[in-house]
Amino acid sequence: MWLELFEIVRKVSVYIQVQDSCYEFVARSIFIFIMISVTLYDSPCHYPSDDLIFGSGKRIEIITAGSSDQVHNASIASKVEEKRACSVEDESFGNGRWVKYPFPDDSECMPVERDLDNGGYETYMPNYNGTSMPPYCWHRDYIDQCCNKCFEGGCTFIVNHRWVSDLRRDGKWFGRWENYDCYYKDMGSDEIQQCIDKKNISRIELKGASVKKILDGYIKQKLKGIQMAEPTASSRKIFLDTLKMPHVVWHNSVQEFGNELDAYEVIDNETSEYYFVTGFYYSSEREPHVTVDRSLQFSKLAWEKLTPKGYKMINGFDVTAAFTFDSDGQNDGLHITGPPIRAILTKFFHHLCQE
Repeated sequence: MWLELFEIVRKVSVYIQVQDSCYEFVARSIFIFIMISVTLYDSPCHYPSDDLIFGSGKRIEIITAGSSDQVHNASIASKVEEKRACSVEDESFGNGRWVKYPFPDDSECMPVERDLDNGGYETYMPNYNGTSMPPYCWHRDYIDQCCNKCFEGGCTFIVNHRWVSDLRRDGKWFGRWENYDCYYKDMGSDEIQQCIDKKNISRIELKGASVKKILDGYIKQKLKGIQMAEPTASSRKIFLDTLKMPHVVWHNSVQEFGNELDAYEVIDNETSEYYFVTGFYYSSEREPHVTVDRSLQFSKLAWEKLTPKGYKMINGFDVTAAFTFDSDGQNDGLHITGPPIRAILTKFFHHLCQE
């Protein structure tokens, strides 16, 4: 093949004017060679469409609330009194959008400080105290401060030189994920404690792999100072499972993942509640097969197989779409942190304490 290409270049070079210098001749020849190579390149393992990021066809909106909106009304939600409380049935795909609100001043939420106790030493997390702050203060963030760590080779050479979106360039973020038809209630420490006492919850346990570790730091913020019930035969255990995504999307076929889900037992709702988080909206080529369309496929499969057994889905796919590039904790488009994680846990505590 290469000999054929060289012969084509040689024949084409005849048309280059003789008066061109040797350097111009070489430069033009190389250019022609590259163009022909690209044109004739044919491989059964690569297609131009392979370089595209596939999506679900859903558009995720970020709208900005006017400065006249009062953030302390209805926990920064859109007029809660005009909406019903969301149920787990509202965790459908493509049903919601991000709403950005004016950043609260220090008199409302106290000055922003970095949390170094709950995993914030690994990636930036603003401090939050659910006892001394209104619950909506949890949604404050400085997106430009997070997600500067590198775990993959070569990342350190580009992390400070990559393209930056307006969302990340602005730095300050204060907003939340809102469903079109219902509201998610922000839970303060007092309300969470009342929920724990009322439902006699003795444990809240996270399951999964890398995303589970991300959730762990944020849920510790929300549970700081909360006292669990004494473990007894009648106390309730709560589980929040990431289903080991994105690792299963990388390593497993759809059939293999389905077989794993079939092995999940039916939930005894008298003594436990089991929630699972869907896959995220990935924007990465870090791992083979970890694409956004497969994430949605695996997530829908989990919903089809687990919800009939009593498991409750938390839609993390939609909430990560708008931040998949801006708050990916390892600069890899997979481990998304910041506002989407708070949205996931806001949903979790809402469903846990509303139902």
